[in-house]
Amino acid sequence: MLDRQLQTDKVYSGVVTSLGDDAQQAVGTLTFKEDQGLLLEVPYAFSTAHDREQFRAAAVWFEHREMPEAVLFRGEDINVTLYECRFASRSRVYGRGVAVGRMVAKYAVLFNRSLSKPFEVQTVRSQMDGLRRWTDYSGTLVEHELDDNNLVQSMSITVRGTTDLTWSHAGATMTLGTYWEGRDRDKGPGVHEWVTVSSTFEDGALPDRHIAAQEVLRDLMILSFGTPIRFRRHAASDPSMPSDVRRTQVTAPPFRDLIVRETEDDFFLPVVPTARQPILWARDISAESLEAWSLLRAEWSRAIDPLILLLNRDIFAVEDIILQANISLEAAGHLLPPVKGEEATCRGKSPTTATRVLRALRELTVPWDLLKVPEIGVARLIANTYNSIKHFDKMRPTDKDHLRLAANVSQLSARLVVVAQLPESAGFIERFCARDLARVLNQFLESGFLITEDGTLVPRPLVRRDGD
Repeated sequence: MLDRQLQTDKVYSGVVTSLGDDAQQAVGTLTFKEDQGLLLEVPYAFSTAHDREQFRAAAVWFEHREMPEAVLFRGEDINVTLYECRFASRSRVYGRGVAVGRMVAKYAVLFNRSLSKPFEVQTVRSQMDGLRRWTDYSGTLVEHELDDNNLVQSMSITVRGTTDLTWSHAGATMTLGTYWEGRDRDKGPGVHEWVTVSSTFEDGALPDRHIAAQEVLRDLMILSFGTPIRFRRHAASDPSMPSDVRRTQVTAPPFRDLIVRETEDDFFLPVVPTARQPILWARDISAESLEAWSLLRAEWSRAIDPLILLLNRDIFAVEDIILQANISLEAAGHLLPPVKGEEATCRGKSPTTATRVLRALRELTVPWDLLKVPEIGVARLIANTYNSIKHFDKMRPTDKDHLRLAANVSQLSARLVVVAQLPESAGFIERFCARDLARVLNQFLESGFLITEDGTLVPRPLVRRDGD
């Protein structure tokens, strides 16, 4: 039986055939590992004319750097078609007349597709971190049979794939739903169930186009959770890859495991827990909001890109947070209209960084009166801290609490301002500001600071008790 997924701890041996009019063959090994991704290695001899003829295909590929556009790898228990192949490296052992050439591919699908480029497919379905928690979708129904004493006597489990939310994005039909597979029999009966995002282009599209469409949803989740969100698996479905099971009539093409070089590193990166409360849940928005987000992601890219670059990393310094978050806030301030009272932050008639930050803060429903924190003071504090790090001639704050608190309020405000542009955002923005943003702002007081109107931090006066 053919493998349904590439095993990361396995070396596959097989025959390599170039796809096209002049089909050439070689032997090779295929591996999928963290340090190199999907790698096809082809050994060959180059010492004599006879050897060169016997290993002509490999010599063309690696000696002359004439890489095939696509190859088919056929192993004992796996078929993989690789597309847009390119040279990776070559090593020679001159005393033995032996060489090993290595190639990588932009796309690989676990199927004997036997078609040359372009590798365009109708549907790509992907698993991502946090999707189940964010959506709370499930296709599993569990029913118990009880006896007269209300004790469970039996249990039945029904699992169905579901389509829970559908919207349009840049010519694609996007879908959020559930998918399941039966568990290995050796481990007992059971199923694995996932929440997936799918993109469908009726006329087909290269996997990169599918991934770009799905990244739009991924970016919304990154902003919502404030943590990295990674792709964990892709699968492709297309009429060019029909079912190889002939027991029954198949009405839809099956899904084949797909590896895309752009996202293959995600497979090996650790999962970052999404334990914190997100700004919004999937239940907070509709297809209308997701279609609006598709447009917003493009129109607000200068505000969104710095946040994605920041939040989709595992390690960063507090200065990184301040710089990237404020690049986003500054961009948002350019995109937003002027607000009442911003003249106080201008230099003459010219808006400053504090002006841009103030415009962004006005998009949020922050209970300033209850917090007893001056809005304009927070805008100036964020801008001053940012400028002190960005400009070499500014005095940088030395207090670590100052930097940490400025970083927290900057990145949380930047995330909130972006998602506040969604048409159904009022409810969850107000809820999150009253809870999480208020908590971050209160940390200034808890750390012994007061924020003044001019954006400086001063020690909080001690409150004297009667009799002290």
